[in-house]
Amino acid sequence: MKHIIMGTAGHIDHGKTSLIRALSGQDCDTHPEEKQKGITIHLGFSHLKLNDELDIGIIDVPGHRNFVNTMIAGANGIDFVLFIIAADSGIMPQSREHLQIMQMLNIKKGIVVVNKIDLADNELLELLELELLELTENTFLENCPIVHVSAKNGMGIEQLKQEIIKLSDNIQEKSNKGVYRQYIDRIFSVKGFGTVITGTVLSGNLSKNESVYLLPGKENIKIKRLERHGDEVDTIQAGDRASINLTGLDNKEYKKGMLLSSLLYDSTNLIDVELNLFEDATALSLWSQTLFISGSTEASARVHLLDKDKLLPGEKAFAQIHLDRYIPVVYNDSFIIRKSSGDITLGGGRIIDAQPLHHRRRTEKMKLALKKLAEGNLENTIFLTAEKHIYPISLKDVAFMLALNYKELQGLTLSSDNDNQIILKENDELFFWLKTQLKRYYHRVKRHIQSWHKNNPFDTTGKTFEELLALFEYPKERKPAAANWTIKALLEDEIIEKRENTYALTTHKVTFTVETNKALQWTENFIRQSSMKTPLWSEMSHKSKYQGIDDKLLQQLLTYLVRKNKAYYIEESYIHYTIVDKCRIILLKYLFEHKEGITVSIFRDLVDGNRKICLLMLAIFDIEGIIRRDGDYRYITEKGRRILETL
Repeated sequence: MKHIIMGTAGHIDHGKTSLIRALSGQDCDTHPEEKQKGITIHLGFSHLKLNDELDIGIIDVPGHRNFVNTMIAGANGIDFVLFIIAADSGIMPQSREHLQIMQMLNIKKGIVVVNKIDLADNELLELLELELLELTENTFLENCPIVHVSAKNGMGIEQLKQEIIKLSDNIQEKSNKGVYRQYIDRIFSVKGFGTVITGTVLSGNLSKNESVYLLPGKENIKIKRLERHGDEVDTIQAGDRASINLTGLDNKEYKKGMLLSSLLYDSTNLIDVELNLFEDATALSLWSQTLFISGSTEASARVHLLDKDKLLPGEKAFAQIHLDRYIPVVYNDSFIIRKSSGDITLGGGRIIDAQPLHHRRRTEKMKLALKKLAEGNLENTIFLTAEKHIYPISLKDVAFMLALNYKELQGLTLSSDNDNQIILKENDELFFWLKTQLKRYYHRVKRHIQSWHKNNPFDTTGKTFEELLALFEYPKERKPAAANWTIKALLEDEIIEKRENTYALTTHKVTFTVETNKALQWTENFIRQSSMKTPLWSEMSHKSKYQGIDDKLLQQLLTYLVRKNKAYYIEESYIHYTIVDKCRIILLKYLFEHKEGITVSIFRDLVDGNRKICLLMLAIFDIEGIIRRDGDYRYITEKGRRILETL
């Protein structure tokens, strides 16, 4: 069965509610004050089942100018409209305003209904039709059916039903893909059930066994019961008028204008929009104070024009809207703006970026990006969203920012020839990164390795991945992907190559002259001969000068010996590997035979060393994992036993 939403529009007292009653047999004015005053104040809801294949949800909106905000909330999400004009009154101010709002909210289909024909003669009806043709010209209602009815005596009602069926056949149901989103337009309590909210499902679908988030905020709420048109169902989807029985929060915590969503996305107080002013609106200056309405949510707003200094009636512009509070709007949502006094509708449009950067300057680059966003091309939108971040950003992150379904975005084939970004894969995840950033770090990594080779000319290896990672000035979780792609680019260009567990320049070659070989031998012998007494730097520096070795060369030789495992460097002290190897065997044999463990003093006596060097060696053995410490005692580990068995 097809499920679609029909809305009403038109001036107060033109018979919208009575027409719905004539069509469905249900009264949408259910509130006492509505009965008393004889006007619709709140949104009214009912449904119309015209055949076995069509179930139409109905939203009856207020016509009074004081309740236009409520009308806008109701119009959000409808598939087609009954635009109602009273035959005896003709076109009135709210008739025009409602039509403008419907046009701005991107409603595509409708039927013009001339009601109260029992109060007008043929001549008046003919004149009204001519006025309607003029009113609807260049709108979505141009060339739509015009049906004459009397809700009071039933004249034309059957014809109207047939036109509704005919129109409905040409309306596609909203896709139930995407993130589930539903604005709250009514909140009430039902005895024995608790809190119930109603609204039109904007996108996605929701089942009874799921939970949702209440936005703005982070509250996770469980669902007790779902209803569509008063009947309990297991699932609701885009295009449904739905009532949801919720549990987890107090009734007072729900507010009209809040939104239920299957995705916990960020609300915003800054949006970029494509803004249209009505033909009869007042002009907007560079900065203007307005009232912003989207769905059932409202906020005070300052409109900053981005590509014009003044927006005249009937014109279009890009603008950045600064809201006085955070609201849960997303990319592609429609909106309306009214005068800050709330009494006149000025225009509206579409949100093209719900998480923009603050545009402090109106640059040509920014204007070009806004034009691309306004085109509505999803691939462009994805790239432009990613481009706001200098660090690598995943497709999953982009989906979150746009409040789109990540799994559905994964099915897209994205072009890799974007001018500003590269598309890369990391652990089956798609990432976007600015080409300027890749270029920046490409050269930074290259220079860093060059500097390393210059300072360590005798070391054939380069820098480890972890060492290169420190060069990237990004949040911790963004660094690995950036480092991987930078290194990959350098490898592909044959600038660097993998050597052991490091990256070195392909051009870096180690050559030892007779002089440097002699200096290396002297340095290693000096450390070896120092035995259990670790030499001070000042002592090594002083004696090496007699060998023609300056401090720079000495440091290079020491680093080379450590890299080649000829020496250990710990706590600014150098120990020759033969000394450490000898003491390791002595220690392991002792611990194997003495289950009670060993103290520093016992170890010192065993190896005939001083306390400092013994602590240094024990620290080395701790790092190696061949011993473990418990208080003042060290004990052999399983790894230590295995090493001992190989000796």
